[in-house]
Amino acid sequence: MHVLLLTGAPRTSRIKDFLTSCAGRVSEYSGPLTPELTQELAPDFMVIHGYGPIIKPPVVDAFAGRIINLHNTYLPWGRGLMGNVWSFFEDTPKGVSLHSIDAGVDTGEVIVRQAVPLGLDETLQSSWDVLMDALERLFMEWWEAIAAGTAPRVPQSSLEGAGSFHNRRMSDRLLALCPQRWQTPVAFVAELGREYRADPVAFAARYGTKLYE
Repeated sequence: MHVLLLTGAPRTSRIKDFLTSCAGRVSEYSGPLTPELTQELAPDFMVIHGYGPIIKPPVVDAFAGRIINLHNTYLPWGRGLMGNVWSFFEDTPKGVSLHSIDAGVDTGEVIVRQAVPLGLDETLQSSWDVLMDALERLFMEWWEAIAAGTAPRVPQSSLEGAGSFHNRRMSDRLLALCPQRWQTPVAFVAELGREYRADPVAFAARYGTKLYE
């Protein structure tokens, strides 16, 4: 089996080493995908782990159900960027998910998800690290079923909760309010969220930003 590992994040060696040990052939790529390139590489599966570029519909359609994303939020909550940060700000479920890629952003069918307890003694960085560790472990646990085609696929529309989505503009604005950036205690972000929910207008006036615009 040939697996194309789409990456770009520094935390990829664990997944690459795992796939190399059990998948046979693993290629690694971080640039934009084109139909021509994927046809040339001809992978059986693509695995996304810290990959930035959006995969275009021609590639998604050609590999429907065979592009698997490792996402460190409890979908449908936290689609998009900086899901762990928003989960504290919005007081939403924390966890990790494996899902297939479709034409949307983190909207594909969920294969499996796992709640991950995170206390208010974490920082944004440490909470990210805890989630990534759980996510990588979950992928390694489920890879055999994914590769065999026996893993479940559940539409996100059938899952409880409205879910959430945050783009780069929104996420950059929220992170700018964190005085220590990724070393900011999550308790600080949670308090920001409570302040916002109590009075969004006063929040925007105090901090000079409208997060959701």
